[in-house]
Amino acid sequence: MTASALTDAAALEHAFRAFNEHSSVLESSYRELEARVAAMTAELEATHSARHRELLEKERLSERLERLLEALPGAVVILDGDGI
Repeated sequence: MTASALTDAAALEHAFRAFNEHSSVLESSYRELEARVAAMTAELEATHSARHRELLEKERLSERLERLLEALPGAVVILDGDGI
């Protein structure tokens, strides 16, 4: 093998090594991003479920209050702390 061929082979080997190192870093970063996306998706779903439960509860309370107001025989007067 000539000196030029050795230099070319060494340069090619160096390029492959650098490529493999960068590929490993990118693969690792991608896995970390996938894990973060999965965690954030789970958190978002949990938050969405909690808000949905809260909304349903508020709707039930609203319906109950409406039924109570309809069942009362007279008027309802609401006063604040100042009697207004």
